[in-house]
This record gives sequence, structure tokens and C-alpha cells, in this order.
Amino acid sequence: MASIKVENNVLKYENYTIWHSGNFDTANINAKTFEGMSASAFRPLISKEVDLTNLDENMYYPVTISLGSMSRKYIRVQRPLNSNWGVPSWSSHVNGFTCEVVWYSNGNGWGCNNLKRTIEMFDYRWCEMSPVYTISQMTHSSKEVVYLRGGSKYNISTTEYNATITLHTSAYTEKKKLYNPYRNRIFYLP
Repeated sequence: MASIKVENNVLKYENYTIWHSGNFDTANINAKTFEGMSASAFRPLISKEVDLTNLDENMYYPVTISLGSMSRKYIRVQRPLNSNWGVPSWSSHVNGFTCEVVWYSNGNGWGCNNLKRTIEMFDYRWCEMSPVYTISQMTHSSKEVVYLRGGSKYNISTTEYNATITLHTSAYTEKKKLYNPYRNRIFYLP
């Protein structure tokens, strides 16, 4: 993996300037602060709030996240303990619940690439059942699919710069594959 280089108090990555002293006003940071760091530390995130607050709280809805087909991308589903994000009846805290799921995956690209998914974190609190259901992929279109439980907002972030993040509130078919919202029941976790 490429490293960050310093030239005349300017950070460079593959000959692109990614930071210089004029970026922000501080006397405590200079280019040497970042020297040798992996370029992935500066990954840009595409984020989208997915609002399921007005949907059936006993249903899990598919959300698709488009990926490129070569390199692995960071993906995160997160929900803080905050009543502004919804307080579904199935949560056990006055402010709702928390969850965070972090994984890395690449697109399968119609079988051109081996799928390399690693789930780094899977956590939820203040609810008896996971608000996040299994993670899979539409391999013909390189879209990750994650199911989220109704009654809350969630934030989904990824380093895939061309990502399209889409909530499907009814049956969704693509290339003869069907993805349905599912009624609340015990599921396999990621």
C-alpha cells in the first residue's frame, strides 16, 4: 500500500497534493505529522441517511450498496443512541438503541473476482434482536445487500466513490433475483 510523502511541508500521494499548510489554521500540525501514514487513512466517505422511521417496525428492508468490482471497500451501518433517529417499540432505551456494523467487501463482477468480505465489527445494544440482518451480494451487479429493521434511521457510509445506496420498501428484482422485505423473525447474523 502506498504511503504519504512529504515534500516542502506538502503532503503528496502518488504526486497528488492531499494537504498543505494552508488547508487549515493551526500551528501544531505540519506535513511531518502525516508522513508515512497509509493513504487509506484519508479515505473519503460517501454517506447516506436511510430513514425507516415510518416503516413497519416488524419488517427488515433490503438496502443495496453498489461497489466497484476490483478493490475492497469500507462499509459501515451505524445508528447512535439518539431519539431523533427514532424510538421503535422494540428498543429498550428511552432514546432508542445503538448499532454499528463495519465490513470490507469487493464486487464480484459477474464472477470475475473472488468475493472477499471481512466483517470487522458487529454490535447492537438496547434491543433483543439485531436491527441488522445478514449481509450478502448481488454478484451479477456487485451490490452489497444488508437488511435493516423498520422504525429507525440508519447512516450508511462507504469508501466506494460511485456508490449508490438505495432502500427498497417493497419486493426488488434485478437480473431475475428477488429481494423482499422480511417479517421479524430469528435471522442469521452477518
